[in-house]
Amino acid sequence: MQDCLRRLASRLTLFIMALMLMPPAGTAADMTKYSALVGKVRNMPSPGIMDMAASYADRKQDGEAVVLYAVVYGRYNDDMTDEDKNLCALAYKQAGMVYYNRGDYVNALDLFISGVKVSERCRDPKHTARLYNNIANVYCLFLDYEKGVDYYLKAYDFCRKHPDREVEHIILVNLTGMYSFLRDLPNARKYYALSERTKDKTSPVDTYMSGYTLSLIQIYEGKTAEGIARLKRLAAYAVKKGIDPRYQCFAYQELYNAYDATGTADSTLKY
Repeated sequence: MQDCLRRLASRLTLFIMALMLMPPAGTAADMTKYSALVGKVRNMPSPGIMDMAASYADRKQDGEAVVLYAVVYGRYNDDMTDEDKNLCALAYKQAGMVYYNRGDYVNALDLFISGVKVSERCRDPKHTARLYNNIANVYCLFLDYEKGVDYYLKAYDFCRKHPDREVEHIILVNLTGMYSFLRDLPNARKYYALSERTKDKTSPVDTYMSGYTLSLIQIYEGKTAEGIARLKRLAAYAVKKGIDPRYQCFAYQELYNAYDATGTADSTLKY
């Protein structure tokens, strides 16, 4: 959910480029390949199709997932109920995430923007904040940080009008990371304080990200020893709590960058 934080730095450009070389999932040209699947769900209610698409996505059958999400958002019309419009917006978001997770950020961005357009036509929009946040993530991956921050702020402003603690917390964490990276430390501290008010204290991921973003701030403030010590604790915490192994990797990544910045070659190589 905070992918942008972890890929901001230009040192990850080669990794991002490698992901972008992967073949796209279920492009329009491939639709005929899935005609039988489309025919199977033609008369199925949209919620059932969404469940089926999610099941395909979980199994990494991305082409089928994208096609099914497209069936749902392809049903959009202005006379729909608000619930159905929100479901179309969600279908755009979920299809975008399939592309995003494959590193196809261009198609992801297109779907997220389409999702915002649908969501804005809802009387009670449920997915606009997440869509804005996802758009911001993509712009940051494109190294357009100004636009990324603008969309994070749009997402945050939307959350304040339509409260959603979980989404608001994600956005605040992303803003903290972005402003840290941009060396705008007053804003980094501001949004870090706000994120601390919205975090779920029972969530190991929220606890980890709280320490992670604080470490970034401390390192950029010149408190390198404090930041390094916390990152080492976070790497151990990630293992202890059994959260996704990438979180341990994020701590190691910042450790080697911190050691590299201080000219500590042995520790840089170690981490």
